[in-house]
Order: sequence, then structure tokens, then C-alpha cells
Amino acid sequence: MTEFITNGFQITVAAICAAVSLIRGAGLKSRSYILLTLFFGTFLLGDLYWLLFYLFYSKTPNPSFIPDLSWYSSYLFLIILLVRTKDRKAGEKHSVLLFAAPLFTVAMCLFFMQYGEYLSNIVIALLMGLIIWHALDGLLLSFKGSMSPAFRPLFILALVFCGLEYLLWVSSCIWESETFANPYYWIDILLSCTFFLFVAAVGRILKAKEDCGKEVNA
Repeated sequence: MTEFITNGFQITVAAICAAVSLIRGAGLKSRSYILLTLFFGTFLLGDLYWLLFYLFYSKTPNPSFIPDLSWYSSYLFLIILLVRTKDRKAGEKHSVLLFAAPLFTVAMCLFFMQYGEYLSNIVIALLMGLIIWHALDGLLLSFKGSMSPAFRPLFILALVFCGLEYLLWVSSCIWESETFANPYYWIDILLSCTFFLFVAAVGRILKAKEDCGKEVNA
């Protein structure tokens, strides 16, 4: 029952956020909102397949490459959104702090290889490493004054999203309870709630660009 509640909640939230982002993206001709729509949409498809499989067969998909591909695609769209949002000047040096991203994801990859497939863990490490790298880079640029502080929430949210994903995966390795005593389900609900904040963060960025006289469809 807990699986249906948390996954149903996440599917509902992702669907609402995808619809809102699509409507705003079409209305404003905003590429950022369209990328956000694709992020939500592909994440939603992975969740939907996983839930339907569990509903019909009373077990999780194994192998899980179909939902995994959907979730990998959602991470890629988030990476593209972060890259497009950053305003890095030509020749501007990268901070050494950015190398914390691959160090962290490689360490977690080695940990998860004890429980799962090697290839999927390597792919996740690469994608998560890129998300964390670009989110940290954007955040540091905003603190240096290279970008408006209005851009900052999106980068913070991307880091929070990655952190919650890792907490979710770690908890799934440690706790096996299928009740709400298992922190896995509460972390999953928190992860779903970040979707609403992503929509607000992109809206704040577009408003800042509009106030600066830049094109809204950036």
C-alpha cells in the first residue's frame, strides 16, 4: 500500500508540474520550461511503468532497464537545463570545488555496486556527477556575481534533488520495511515536492531575464 501511495503521489505531482510547465513554455515560448516539461515527463513515464508493473505482477521490474532509461533521460534534460541557465564568461576558470562532484558519485557508485548492476550504477554516477558539477558551477558563479541571485534557487534545487535521490537509494539498501516507518517513503515524498519548486525556480529566472530586458524564450 505504501508503494502505491508514494508512487501515486509522485506521478500526480510530476503530471501536474509537466502540464504547468508545458502550458507556460508554450505561452512564453520558453525553452527552459520545455526542458523542464521533458524532465517531468520522462521521470513520470519511468514511475508509471514501475507502478503498473508492480500492480500487475506484484513485484518490481527486473531487469528494470525500461524505467531506468526514462529516469536517465530525465537527468539528461535537467543537465541541459542547468547548462543553458549558466552564464559562464569565456575563459572563466572552474573552481576546484567542482571536482567534489565526480569524487562523490564515484564513491557512491562503488558502494551501490555491492547491491546492484555495475552498468546501471556507472551510468547513474556519470549523470549525477554532471548534474552536481553544473549545479555547483552555477551556484558558485551566482555567488561571484556572474549571474543574478534569481538564478540561484534552480542550482540549489538540483543539488537537493540529487541529495534526496542518493538518500532514497541508500535507504532502499538498508531498510526493507514496507511501512511508513521506513524513511525511504518519506524521502520519496520530499523528492516529489521538489518538482513544484523547480517550476517556481524557472519562473523566477525568466522574470529576472525579462526585467533585465533579455528575451523571454532563452
